Amino acid sequence: MVVRFWGWVNLIGGGAVCEWGFLWHFGAVSLSFHEGFSLSVRRILCSVSLLCLAACQPDPPPATPLPPLSSFNAASQADTAFAQTVNEADVLDVAASRVVVAFGCSPAVRAFAAEVIGDHQANHTALQQVAHDDALTVSDTLPPQDLSLLKRLDRERGAVLDARYVRIIRATNEALLPQLDQEAKESVMPDLRNFASSMALMERAHAERLSGLSMRCGRG
Repeated sequence: MVVRFWGWVNLIGGGAVCEWGFLWHFGAVSLSFHEGFSLSVRRILCSVSLLCLAACQPDPPPATPLPPLSSFNAASQADTAFAQTVNEADVLDVAASRVVVAFGCSPAVRAFAAEVIGDHQANHTALQQVAHDDALTVSDTLPPQDLSLLKRLDRERGAVLDARYVRIIRATNEALLPQLDQEAKESVMPDLRNFASSMALMERAHAERLSGLSMRCGRG
């Protein structure tokens, strides 16, 4: 009797393929094994085969790395309050500018108001996206003092309307800029920091336009 044991490992496509086998060759001479001894041999050979197969299993894939801790940052109360303040400023400035476009006196003021409408509408859309992505809740409902301001503005016409409008936009601008700069530096939310930086540029451009704005009716 010849007992032959062999094994090999093939590397295919980065994975290990193992093959193990046993060859029993019985010649002309027959050997008789004791039944108990034969059973023990079979058990040993079976155990060896299982161990070989287990050894040839490919290594498990590496664990997926956890995302950086910064991705788990939650919006603070300050972030939420900032988003709501900015949202109200967008709504207020757009509403006030529409009144001036319709009933203002100075062509320059009306042109500026039209620019403010476009800028703040785009800003409002960007804020809504940030709020959605960062799970922030913002409302377009204006506080009572802003609603009263719009009602008074809507009663004005001509040069008086232009002057009151410019005061409203300038006051909003001056109140927002420090908050925008602070949010751009201190917020734990990357989206809010980027948004605040972008809006600060817009507000500074508006402030520059306001400084040289002609208030005369009939002139640009």
